[in-house]
Amino acid sequence: MKRKLFAIVFVILIGSPLFVFGSNLNEIRMEFYQITIDSKNTPQLLEKLYAIDNPNAVILAYTAATEAIMAKVAWNPYSKFNYLFKSKETFEKAIQQNDKNIEIRFLRFSVEHHIPKYLGMSKNLQQDKQVILNELDNNSLMTMNEEMLNYTMRFLINSNQCSNEELSRIRKVLSDKQLTSKPD
Repeated sequence: MKRKLFAIVFVILIGSPLFVFGSNLNEIRMEFYQITIDSKNTPQLLEKLYAIDNPNAVILAYTAATEAIMAKVAWNPYSKFNYLFKSKETFEKAIQQNDKNIEIRFLRFSVEHHIPKYLGMSKNLQQDKQVILNELDNNSLMTMNEEMLNYTMRFLINSNQCSNEELSRIRKVLSDKQLTSKPD
């Protein structure tokens, strides 16, 4: 009986940080999605992300993407550039930690896609796209949340960054997963 109780308590204690971390990441994803629609809560999300001790690569990527959105929110041109520069550095750290993670690559791809080209801060679009497309062949995308996979593929299709051959590969993945390639 004591062994059973100990095992249950042990599993709860060991498992709870994992549960909390997982729900925090999902919460961050939801909050990030919300600030892409309405950026008024961007400073609060950024503070929340900065407060995380030892963030993993995915959290760093969301931090970087949120810093990029802060560049949009900031009024001062100097602040705008500083946020973009911070975003670039934070993305580099995230990719150093996990260079094959599709979510990280997609976040950087989407940020760089929206940065004006004349700033010269959109140099990783092709590299990120290639990593994502390579992972199509490795079936790594199949482990992604269906909604995130659908959004990622639709964004790539609508980005005008893909060749016809690449678009066919993406549409095949969407078809195989029975997802839609139509924009919202």
